[in-house]
Amino acid sequence: MKLKSFDEFLSSLTEEDLDYITGNNDDEENNYVVKTTLGDPEAFNKLGALIAGSSFRMCRRLLEKYHQWIAEQLEK
Repeated sequence: MKLKSFDEFLSSLTEEDLDYITGNNDDEENNYVVKTTLGDPEAFNKLGALIAGSSFRMCRRLLEKYHQWIAEQLEK
């Protein structure tokens, strides 16, 4: 069996999938906010940590959806 391309996976994603991946529908508990000012010497470290954490979460969720998609393709 030939596996479909990654582009086909991307085109199969729904708005609901994209909202899940990006965290648009996360509740307050899972929605991270950095409360700081530019005068805070740790501001850029806090912002960098937020970006890194968000990026990791999105990558993990995308990989989760991709794994589910591949499993579905192999069942066909």
